Formats: sequence, C-alpha cells, structure tokens
Amino acid sequence: MINSSDQTPQQTIPELPKPKKNNLFIVVLLAIGVVICAVFLFNYFQKSDDSDKEQEIEEVVVDPEIQTSLDNNQIALKVGDEYIYTTTFDAMLTELLPLGTESENTPEKRKKVLTEKIIKDSITLQLAKKEGLVQLDSSFYNAETIDFDKRVEALNTIIESFNDMSYETKGSVVAIWFYNMKVGKLGLEEGKKLAYETIKPLYDSVKTGEMTMEEAGEAIRANKKLAQIDPVYKENAYLAFKEGKQGGATFDKEFNAKIKSLKPGGITELTLIKDNIDRAGYVEAVYMFAKLDEKKMSQYENYDDWIIQNKDNYKVTVY
Repeated sequence: MINSSDQTPQQTIPELPKPKKNNLFIVVLLAIGVVICAVFLFNYFQKSDDSDKEQEIEEVVVDPEIQTSLDNNQIALKVGDEYIYTTTFDAMLTELLPLGTESENTPEKRKKVLTEKIIKDSITLQLAKKEGLVQLDSSFYNAETIDFDKRVEALNTIIESFNDMSYETKGSVVAIWFYNMKVGKLGLEEGKKLAYETIKPLYDSVKTGEMTMEEAGEAIRANKKLAQIDPVYKENAYLAFKEGKQGGATFDKEFNAKIKSLKPGGITELTLIKDNIDRAGYVEAVYMFAKLDEKKMSQYENYDDWIIQNKDNYKVTVY
C-alpha cells in the first residue's frame, strides 16, 4: 500500500488572463472606422480627379467655326476670350504708322509692335466689360470682320471713363498770372500789384463761403484790366482738376503737395509761385489758390497701371 504521504503533490497550472471583451470591441470598431475613412477618401479623390478631367475637357472645347479658322491659319492670336483674325491683323498692319528710322521699321518689328498694341487694346475692352464701362458686340470685338472706327471709339470712351473714376484728388484752382512767359504792359511790379489786389478779395470771399471757386474764376474772366498783365488771363483764371497718385494739378510740385495735404473742403493759402522763365530763371509769376473737393485712395496710378495689374488674368496665344 502506498501511503498518501508518498504521492507527488499535484501542481496547479496558472490560467492565462482572458482578453477583456470591451477592449476587443473597441479594436474592432477602430478597424471598421479606418476602412470606412479609406473608402471615403478614395471616392472623394476619384471624383475630384474625374471633375478635373471634365474641366480640362471643357477648357479645350472650341467652337467648330473657330476650329476651322484655326486649322486654315485664319487666326493670328487669341487674347483672353477674343480671337484676332489674320484679316484684322493684316488690315491693322497696313495702317500702322512708320516706326522711327528705316532700320527700325522692319516687318518683324512692325508685327511685334502691332501685336503688343492689339493685346493691350483687347485686354482694355474685356477688362472694361468686367468693370461695367462698356458693352461689347461683334461689330468691333471678337469677329472676323470688325469696324476699326467703332473699336477706337470704344477704347477712347473706356480710357476717358477710367480717368473719371480713378482719380485720387479732385478740386479746382483759381489763378492770375502777371509774368506769363513775359512781362505784361504794366511792367512787373505794377502787374504783380494788380494781380494781388484783384485775387485777394476773391480768395477771402471763397474762404468765408460767400463765393464758390467757379464764381471767383468768372469774376477774373470778367475783369478786362487783367489783359494788361496776361493776354490769356481768361483761360488761366480757373482750372478744375482730377488727378491720380502721380499727377499734379499745377506745374509747381510744392503747391501740388499742399493741395494733396488738404482735407476735403479745405483751401490752400493764397500763394505766390515762381515759374522757370528762359534766361530769367525762376521768377515770381502767378498768384493762385486751390480747393480740394474730394480725396480717395486710388488702386491704380493711371490707365497703363490698370492694364499692367490685370494683364496676367488674360492668357495670350500667338498662332
């Protein structure tokens, strides 16, 4: 008989811990989320790629008539949305004025100059349409046959309209000259005296609001005595101005700076200004004062700056 004490005692084998059900559930959810995100992103980028392809296809679609003209070399260039036909280009080329000397007036140079002009004019027309300054039609724009006079008229109207809306300062100047290129009949001192005695009361009346700038100009024009000191005193009496960033209302830079420093409604001092006269140098020549009516920030310095800042928006293709 074997004693119980002689039996080898049984060893308890430790059980491995079972994974918690909650952790396993989270892992499964995360895996499903990753799959869903991957599918979504794949579909999104696939649609974007298809959209881009469709857009590219739309961009290269050309009107059949235009395509026929392109195939037959009947189009010289394209500026933005406008096609310039070779017939138009050739007609303009014959009207182009000679360029400088004979050596500069080569066919290649003439074509280059004309191409640059056509590009600038076409951008002007399209930009003006965008700004609401002109209505374009096939009589002078984007047609095989165009009326050149109408095109020039439209361009001139656009430039005039742009200048009317793009000014930075607006106001007027009243002036009396007593040394306009030469001394008048009264002589320098007497002429200077008459100019001052005439313009000072007008200045005071404008300053107090009793008289407008234009009325002061009319009063000067009505004073026949001033013909003794300036033969064109009527033309010089009053000037209404609209100036851009770099422009000036008068020939004197310091006086222009005074005008620009004013607040709207402000009036400069009555100022004695010198002019550069041949042989005589800078001499006292004119009394003037100015009023600033409007001041605003202008985005463009002038018409050329308007075109330069916007030309990159219009693709140019030379065929």
